[in-house]
Amino acid sequence: MKFFTTVLLVWGSLSLSLQAQETSQVNQQLWFEGMVDNSFGVKWDLWADGSYRQFYSDGSNYWRASLRPNIKYQVLKWLDFRIGLMGMYSYFDASMATLEVRPSEGFAIGWPKIIGIKFVHLVRFEQRFIYDTSDWTYDFSGRIRYQLSTRINLSRTKKYKTFFIPLAAEMFLQSKNEVNDLFRNRARFTLGIGYVFNREITVDAKFMVEQNRSDAMELNITDTIFRLRFRYNLFSFEEDETKL
Repeated sequence: MKFFTTVLLVWGSLSLSLQAQETSQVNQQLWFEGMVDNSFGVKWDLWADGSYRQFYSDGSNYWRASLRPNIKYQVLKWLDFRIGLMGMYSYFDASMATLEVRPSEGFAIGWPKIIGIKFVHLVRFEQRFIYDTSDWTYDFSGRIRYQLSTRINLSRTKKYKTFFIPLAAEMFLQSKNEVNDLFRNRARFTLGIGYVFNREITVDAKFMVEQNRSDAMELNITDTIFRLRFRYNLFSFEEDETKL
């Protein structure tokens, strides 16, 4: 109970401070996600996720849906390589919608491990092809993402029927402007709570603050995000907070 109270106080204070900034616009997002995970063999891992995202911005509301298969190969105990392919459809209104095709490649380094808590450095290279569905013209942008994350298990003895806390900070570096300036992410911070029901099912809820930049409107845009995810493990159980 104390943890939930602390999260709400921190989140409320952060939201109020963001809204007080004259040069900022604060929007809200709701993300609903599902993931099917399949760890097969000793070194290979295959997973697929889908999401529905609702955006509530000043003056307009829109939604976004995505689907993405991913695969990773464990090179060393502390190092893996991974690739993925995302398809993302964004619907703004009857006259404006985009389809983004996003291949990605990356690697993750698990280090250091302090008092049973492992920190993971995730680097991804993304190629973003964003199509305007009205005429199928497209814009291209490359992006590099770096995330530092960890997961704090609230029980040292139980693997199932236990809570955990996911934490993450992520930075974005983009090559150029894209079709829509609102796509220009800069940083994202995550705090959440999750519960492992059994070997198959895990659910987590995450609160995120995302910093964006819109040169067209000459202001910083801050999104506050509530992200709810359902995860189903097909075979072996291996939680990994870098499966984003």
